[in-house]
Amino acid sequence: MASKIDINDYRGVWVFVEQTEGATARVSLELLGKGRELADKLDVALTAFFLGESVQDTAKELIFYGVDEVIVADHSLLRDYRTELYTDIISAHAMAGKPGVLIVGAARCAVGVDECWLPTSTRPPAALGGGSTGDRRPCLFGPGRLVALPPEG
Repeated sequence: MASKIDINDYRGVWVFVEQTEGATARVSLELLGKGRELADKLDVALTAFFLGESVQDTAKELIFYGVDEVIVADHSLLRDYRTELYTDIISAHAMAGKPGVLIVGAARCAVGVDECWLPTSTRPPAALGGGSTGDRRPCLFGPGRLVALPPEG
C-alpha cells in the first residue's frame, strides 16, 4: 500500500539557479523575480538552489534578488552541467526539503563544442513524480494546486 502524502508538508518556493563558469544565467534571475512574486502570494520563503564549482561568493549575491535562503552545492564535479548528476542532486534536496513549488528554467548551454537545451527543466519534476510546463505560461493558484494555462493565440 502506498503511503499517503500530506500536502501540508510541502512549503516554500525553490528556484534552481543555472550558472556557467560561476556566472548566474539571466533566465535564472528572471525566475527568481517570478519566484519572489509567487512566494509572497503564498506567504512562504523563496529559496535559490545553486550548483557549481567555486560559486560561494556568487551564491551570496542572490540575496540581493529577493531570496530568503540559498542552498549551495559546491564541488569540482559540478563545474559543468551534467544532466544525471544535477538531476540527482536537485531531486535529493527537494525530497528532503519538500518545497511546495520547484522552478527550473530551460536555457541554452555550451557542452564541449556542441550546444544543447538543458533538459534539467523536466528531469527533476519527473524524478519527483511531479509535472512541468515547457514554456512561459501564466499560472493560476488554488488550494493545493498550481495550474499552468495554455498560451494565448
